[in-house]
Amino acid sequence: MSDSTLHPTEAVDPRTPRERPDIAMYLFFAIGVVLGVDLALDVAHSTDAKHLLTDGAATILAAGGSVLGWRVWRKERKARIARAEVEEKRGQGWQDRVNRWQEEHTAVLSPLRSSIEAQLAAWGLDEDERNVARLLIAGQTAPQIARVLGVSLGTIEQLEGFVYTKSDLPGSIELRLMVLGPVLGLTSQLLRPPPAA
Repeated sequence: MSDSTLHPTEAVDPRTPRERPDIAMYLFFAIGVVLGVDLALDVAHSTDAKHLLTDGAATILAAGGSVLGWRVWRKERKARIARAEVEEKRGQGWQDRVNRWQEEHTAVLSPLRSSIEAQLAAWGLDEDERNVARLLIAGQTAPQIARVLGVSLGTIEQLEGFVYTKSDLPGSIELRLMVLGPVLGLTSQLLRPPPAA
């Protein structure tokens, strides 16, 4: 596997609002046009008043449905755009806080980062395995890592297995505990399950 395989990919934003109205609105419009043309032809041919009244009412209903559909679509679109903007601001705020915290603590984080990288290298992990190990340490699951890196779940699970084999650790909890436990003041005894009663 090449190094370029496991770099994050750009995700498509699922919150992007629909740019075109539903087909129902177009159908109402088309029906209204057809009925309008029929009404005009009926008037030109001096059709009886009852028939003209029926065609006129149907034309008005179809036009009303089209207008109503357009207004509902426009309102929903505005609401989706507003929700997307709020979510973007919320996400950006979170990212800003993380970036600010990291900048404020660079003096502490740089040696820790170097220490973690040295340990990953000491285990003999290649670059793909290191990318997976970093994300496991950050608390990501295999499906999340697969999504972030844009590779298959099977590939991530295979790389995850290599990380555990080369590090001689049984799983992700132990990997996080080894790397972050001393920083957080945790020992392996604190994370062991209680004995069975």
